[in-house]
Amino acid sequence: MNNNHLGTDARMLMMVLADELACDCINVVCIENTLTGAYTKKNGRYGAMMFELYRPQGMRDYNTVRSISAMNDGGKWSFDTFGEALPFEEVESYQAKRVKDRFTPEMLDRYLKSLGIHAFDEAFYDSPGEAYLVETEGPTYPNFQSYSLEEVRARFANQQ
Repeated sequence: MNNNHLGTDARMLMMVLADELACDCINVVCIENTLTGAYTKKNGRYGAMMFELYRPQGMRDYNTVRSISAMNDGGKWSFDTFGEALPFEEVESYQAKRVKDRFTPEMLDRYLKSLGIHAFDEAFYDSPGEAYLVETEGPTYPNFQSYSLEEVRARFANQQ
């Protein structure tokens, strides 16, 4: 698993985990769009909102049951879905004029809560058996730099 500070593509990991653990796996991305400035001197981060649900299916169809994303893809917002809508989805919002309004952080929070996941509540991560923090131990690659959670939060807070 790669928890690189620049991000990683967790899809393959979720597909394998769903099969190996015989359980549903969810990949969530919630990055506020803080990009400002002219094309050549942009500051901040491209925003992205993603929800992906994987089920054990023997790697059939990449185990993807449902995928929803609204993201700033290099300066232009895109919206995509894959699979059948889940019962809790607010599909009427997917027609919003502004693409970034089709899938918002508030919607993602409601979707996750409908599955019993309170991802935006820090107390959720204190519950044994509910959520896990994965940490790296042992040697790393040469020239590899490691950051604490506090350092990463401070860095991104300064970019907003």
